[in-house]
Amino acid sequence: MRLDDERLDAALLDGTRQFGRSLWSQAGRVRAALSDGLADDARSFSAEIDLLDMAAVEGVPDRLVAGLAIDDLIASLGAQGVSPAAAHDAVATWRRALQTARLIDEPSGFQPIMAGETTRDPSRATPMPLPPPPHLPADVSSLAPGPGWAQPSGLGGAPARRSLNAALMALVLALVAIAVFLALHFASDDTPRAASSSTTTTTAEGARVTGETPCPNVDGSSKRTSKFVLAPPMCIDVTKTYTAKFSTSKGDFVVTIDAAKAPET
Repeated sequence: MRLDDERLDAALLDGTRQFGRSLWSQAGRVRAALSDGLADDARSFSAEIDLLDMAAVEGVPDRLVAGLAIDDLIASLGAQGVSPAAAHDAVATWRRALQTARLIDEPSGFQPIMAGETTRDPSRATPMPLPPPPHLPADVSSLAPGPGWAQPSGLGGAPARRSLNAALMALVLALVAIAVFLALHFASDDTPRAASSSTTTTTAEGARVTGETPCPNVDGSSKRTSKFVLAPPMCIDVTKTYTAKFSTSKGDFVVTIDAAKAPET
């Protein structure tokens, strides 16, 4: 018998994890699962497969889950004509699969029987411990970081918050500076326009003529007159040509007056 072969253990463990308790509760499933798991090696393990299938029929997996005594399980297989060593190894193989699949707790004081022995020798008891399932300690304060531990600044906490606050403050200051600059710029643009628009040129008022309006001197020496009671007389010779010269900040220009068409203009 090669019930301690790792390939057989792996095939039984895979079937236990895949099917759970239905692996041994349905007839023929143990044999099929082991044959599939061992693949080409299934033929060379035919005797071991038969023994593990018989143990399932005898209720060994359910009794192991229920926590019944190991001696009773070995005795039940012995009643079917299985040698004590083979019966012990079959129970041990099922125990390893159920224990690894977390279907039973770790047993204590159960040691394998070597081939050719009919009883167990307490002097060479070899428990097969497995690592306990993960659990949280009762005192969760033990999970706190040690004195040498420091949280990285990139993962949050006070340093990250300070960096974020500094970035926000810089952004706010930049926006305020832009707003002040724009306000000053537009204010300086508006000031000259306001000054120029408010500047007006006033011309002194001319003299007032109350009677008939005389013709002005030809040489331009007459006093400036801006108010008249009567229309001025015809002071030009319509047969002559008259011009008027204008002097401006952009230059001088001369206008020819059409005395014949508009003598009184």
